Amino acid sequence: YLIQKPAETISEINPEIVGLIREQNVKKGSLYYNKPSTVFIGDVCRSSLSISSNQAGAHVLEIFNNNPSLHGLPVVDGNKLVGLVMKDKFYARLGTQYGFALFLNRPITLLMDKRPLAVDYNTTIDVVSKLAMTRTDENLYDYIVVTRNSNFYGIVTVKDLLEKTTELEVSYAKHLNPLSGLPGNILIEHKLKDYLKNGSPFTVLYIDIDNFKVYNDVYGFESGDKMIQYLGRAITNSIAEECNHNSFVGHIGGDDFVVVIESYDVNVVCNSILNTFKKGISNFYSEEHLESGHIIAKNRHGRIERFGIATLSIAGISNKIRKFKDIYDLSEQASKIKNRCKEIWDNCCCIE
Repeated sequence: YLIQKPAETISEINPEIVGLIREQNVKKGSLYYNKPSTVFIGDVCRSSLSISSNQAGAHVLEIFNNNPSLHGLPVVDGNKLVGLVMKDKFYARLGTQYGFALFLNRPITLLMDKRPLAVDYNTTIDVVSKLAMTRTDENLYDYIVVTRNSNFYGIVTVKDLLEKTTELEVSYAKHLNPLSGLPGNILIEHKLKDYLKNGSPFTVLYIDIDNFKVYNDVYGFESGDKMIQYLGRAITNSIAEECNHNSFVGHIGGDDFVVVIESYDVNVVCNSILNTFKKGISNFYSEEHLESGHIIAKNRHGRIERFGIATLSIAGISNKIRKFKDIYDLSEQASKIKNRCKEIWDNCCCIE
């Protein structure tokens, strides 16, 4: 009945209903590519019947009896949460020797939980899960109440919370790069689209290893994989230590990584990544190659050539003075910066 009642002919759907369906589909699609630590509890909560604190026990009993699937009732006065009544506990109190006589015609405040678990809309799911699991056994499966701007907003059941957490973790894990454990191409694409749509300040860093192919050819794929993993750690550690803004790190594949930072001030982070990589790169080479400073091997054309020790190239592009039509436009413009960066035979960072 949400869209329309059954009829012989299909009539035009209410635009508000169409908008609601589209909004829910967008929200569902957006959540699919996120992990629990980045999804707000408000995005998964549901609306709920509520009662005021002056309601009598008889009225609450009627509501529960008429709604078998309802397991709890938030108690709300003037949009403010004041308590919570869970069905099982309510029935248990009425079932005592004098329960009906004591509580049926008296305010529900005598039976409600005055301190239920209440969390703000913008609390992430992983934080809520931890809070919910720290409750006593008696309250472990009580509703989690969600507030927004200090007003009652909705509820989340423990079952819903566990199911959504598992769903997010499984769907997110599907799109992680197996070598680095970092988000892969699908998650990267989704994240970049989000940044372009939001229009907030951001800088995208494309990072790759110079002379990686020859290293991989000479030392083998296993050593090459270890170097890639080392770069992944260098990036994530530098972000954790030096970045004070929201950020995202992804692994495009091979020795290519991408970082998105919600700021135009990224020099400190870039220098940290370059320095960290430079400090540890000697661990991947033999003394002979370190002393000579190069590897002698065949190039792509089969000719013998000298190749230097691996260095990093970081090409950065921001939306400070540019507008990007889509992620393909962004990638194309970043490639031009990356090509200029590659012309420098050393650890290099070019930001535009």
